[in-house]
Formats: sequence, structure tokens, C-alpha cells
Amino acid sequence: MEERVKLIGLIHRQKAKARVCDSCGRIFFSEACPDCRKNAHSMNDEEYRSFLMFHAGKASCNQMDELELKMIATAFDDAGWKDYWKRQKVSYMKRRAQTIQIIKREAERVLGDSWAERLQGFIDKVIGKSSIYMLDETELRNVIGWLRRLKKSETKKTKI
Repeated sequence: MEERVKLIGLIHRQKAKARVCDSCGRIFFSEACPDCRKNAHSMNDEEYRSFLMFHAGKASCNQMDELELKMIATAFDDAGWKDYWKRQKVSYMKRRAQTIQIIKREAERVLGDSWAERLQGFIDKVIGKSSIYMLDETELRNVIGWLRRLKKSETKKTKI
């Protein structure tokens, strides 16, 4: 059951990012059609239902079994989802690495000489993880917010 729910979620994410060429009708995941280089639009509900019907014979994911859902996900993969997802994953990893570098620079500035230990202490106590590299985007933003609050309070103390 859980696998089926995951597949439906994946297919809905794929549908949300899918584009349809205005000229040839091809489904893809880039800005312009790879074949004719024409403009495209986001896949609408009617096109999505037709896509489902063509590949699985049913107009809704809720009506499909796991095998049919895998066929739909594979059809989206064949249309370019895998390449699109790899590009998204790489850009996510780059953003994440950049955020970690920003945190380290800011922590050194705000926390002083023992910044690494203090930063790790915050991550351990407040977030409950053992390393900054294990944090997700929301947790990284929480660390940035903590550092900004500390910086702001230090600025107020020096003005007094």
C-alpha cells in the first residue's frame, strides 16, 4: 500500500513539472521542445488524463494498481523526467553546500574562536542531529535564524 502511495505522489510531481509542446504535442521537462524548439505549456488536466489512458487504460491514478502506476512513472521517465530530476538534485545539492558554507562563515564571525563547538552544540541540542551535513533545508534555515538572532543581540549589547 505504501509503495502505491509513493508512486502516486511521484506521478503527481511529474505531472506538475511536465510540459507539452504547442506545436508537436511532445511531453518533456525543459523550457522548449527538444524536437522542434517551439514554445510549450504546462500539462493540463485533459492532457494528463489522455496520457494516463494511453499508457495504462485508466483516467485516474486512484483506479490503477501498482504495475499500472509503474508504467505511468516509466512513461514520464522516458519523456525526460530522469534527466530533469538529476539536474534538480544537483542544483539542490549545490544550494545546500553553499548554505552550509554561509553558515560556517557566519558562525565563525558571530560565535568567535570556539564557533565550531558552539555550532555543533546548537545542532545537537536544538535540532537533535549529529552533524550539519545531516540537516535538511528547513533545519539549515533554523541555524541561520539562530545565528542572525545571536548577531542581533550582540549588536544591541555593544550599543549599550
